[in-house]
Amino acid sequence: MSKNIVFDFYGVIFDSRTGEINKDVLNLIFSLKNGGYRLHIFTNTNLDHIHKVDEVNPFVHFFDSIVSCIDFPKPSKEAFESLLNSLNSNVEDIVFVDDSEENILVAKEFGIMGILFTNVEELEFKLKNFSNDN
Repeated sequence: MSKNIVFDFYGVIFDSRTGEINKDVLNLIFSLKNGGYRLHIFTNTNLDHIHKVDEVNPFVHFFDSIVSCIDFPKPSKEAFESLLNSLNSNVEDIVFVDDSEENILVAKEFGIMGILFTNVEELEFKLKNFSNDN
């Protein structure tokens, strides 16, 4: 079974300070996609906003799915249940990248490995550990 990497949109892919896509994260996403990972966006962000950003700097095509949890926003348990239902994957094959420690803690309650996003270099290092597991 292939491994799934789930990214939060706002604060990880989209840099809220600059109002633009984080180019370093986008480069990492490109290499992960080429490495055979299944990539997903898991977001509280309105999908219209994501598609508007995508029109300026295309990135959505790298992802296998976008899971919107606008009805039950993260960190609600319903949001994570929705994510697991949509991925249809073993929790051991999922890693979740988010800039919110609270969201990471809830993911861990579900058995999902969580990585708190601080910068691309640290993310890349931690993802290497994930890919070396199993």
